[in-house]
Amino acid sequence: MMVPVMNRLLRPFGLKLGPLQAGAVYFPIHFFAVGIGLTLLIAPQGVGVFWPATGSLFAFLLLYPVRYWPALLGFAFVAELAANQLFAPQIPYSVAGLLFFVKFAAAVLGAWLVNIVLAPLLVATISAVAALLYVNRRERNRVAAATPAQGGRRPDEHEEQDGG
Repeated sequence: MMVPVMNRLLRPFGLKLGPLQAGAVYFPIHFFAVGIGLTLLIAPQGVGVFWPATGSLFAFLLLYPVRYWPALLGFAFVAELAANQLFAPQIPYSVAGLLFFVKFAAAVLGAWLVNIVLAPLLVATISAVAALLYVNRRERNRVAAATPAQGGRRPDEHEEQDGG
């Protein structure tokens, strides 16, 4: 199940952004990520080992709820075409446009898998760790209260013997 609202602790830069503002923030990130990806292409084959723009898109899809995704799609598409025009004008718009939707679908599939498969595991793990930390803290406080400090003497007894 997808998260309907954004986690307040995971907002990028702590900003409360609407969908269009999030897309506007994402535009330059995607633009430069496409530029970096195009410079990493292997020239004769036109193949990239990895595509930084898809990674940044994947991160934004994980950070924002589904209702933000159409705005991210629109801004990322425009950024992709603009970056292709600037950094690789030899690639036709039709190829760049079609490849963008394949990359967007891969990022959406990745975000869906993380939210469906890993989110329940992460929540269970986080709650188990929190419970263990709570029990550990309670037990440590109980043991500390029952154990005299500083070699069998309480701290106030130690100060009295030193003349304090």
